[in-house]
Amino acid sequence: MSENQSWVVYTTLDRSSIYSDWLTIQQQIFGSATEAEAFLNKPVSESARSPLYKEIGWLGPVPVQDLSLTVNANRFHGPWLREELSFSTEEPPELSLDEFVDQTFDDLAVDYVPDVLTAFAAKGSMPDGSDPCGPEHTERVRQDLAMRGLPNIECCLSKSWGFRDIECDARRRLGHVSPNRSKTRANQILDAAVDLEHVLRRLHPATSAEDVIHFWTSLEVHVYLAEFCRKILWRHYRKDWIVEESRREFCRALGSYAHQIRSIRAVIPERSDRKVIEEQFTDERPILQSRPQAKKPTRTLRAHRRSILKTMMTDKMLDGMDALAWHLGVSVTALQGMVRGDKTRYAADKLTAVLTKIGCSRAKWNRVSKSAASQ
Repeated sequence: MSENQSWVVYTTLDRSSIYSDWLTIQQQIFGSATEAEAFLNKPVSESARSPLYKEIGWLGPVPVQDLSLTVNANRFHGPWLREELSFSTEEPPELSLDEFVDQTFDDLAVDYVPDVLTAFAAKGSMPDGSDPCGPEHTERVRQDLAMRGLPNIECCLSKSWGFRDIECDARRRLGHVSPNRSKTRANQILDAAVDLEHVLRRLHPATSAEDVIHFWTSLEVHVYLAEFCRKILWRHYRKDWIVEESRREFCRALGSYAHQIRSIRAVIPERSDRKVIEEQFTDERPILQSRPQAKKPTRTLRAHRRSILKTMMTDKMLDGMDALAWHLGVSVTALQGMVRGDKTRYAADKLTAVLTKIGCSRAKWNRVSKSAASQ
């Protein structure tokens, strides 16, 4: 982290702060994490019984993250949100109180508290589990659990992202202007999030995997989605508790998506080769070299498949492979793999879905016409 990095504290996003005449969230920015922590531990008033700011819904601190100036070798090629997130076509039943508590405890990794305490005690850096923990130790446990829990709001975006421009563009797109009411609430939120993703990719085409993680775990994105739920869903369904449950369902899936990208980066450094990353998100795995290899398509067949895709681009007036991949709901790498017959680059059902959208049968995809073959 930069020595000059700023830190933000903010008030929680919940039913009381979202579903009212306006979204009530407060933020304060500080020059260091120490200053931000001091604010959270400060009494709200001079009264002897005054609660601390962190006791009345203030959270953080979270760092302000800049957009990375990545090179093409580190550019993120997916899997993108639209490719990975999906929700049921039917509204799920409402959670019981016990289910809600269990889910919350799982997300916060509360069940790992004994393991953390034992590990710290073994290192001699913390009292054993039978002794009370002071504020310093409690904070260490909280930080450790934060790394084990489901990602949520972890940062703010600096001005380098131009989030106001991203937000302004996304609000004019179909997911926001004309939400599909035949879809479930979570799927409508997904459409709004995908609108954000499309604008992010257009304005910042060289974003890295780290950028993608920062974007989806940012306070700005979570506030945007909360505003969408308040203005679009709540005003339509009029029941704040069911809208909030859908928002929570979506944000949990969003955190899981960020976790998967982060888990891959922890093992494999960012690079332009997307093969290893894509394997983590699909059921397909590379064929072992010791096994018989599938016959590769001929150069003529590859040219035939590219011609089918180019025709689609022309008919739909799509500008380049990135636009075509977005239109078909897959990555550029997956499309290239389909042309080359490289099944390590895509899941089998993805090819079926792509051919259906193109209006091309599998027989046509795999067979070159006699006229083309003779050329």
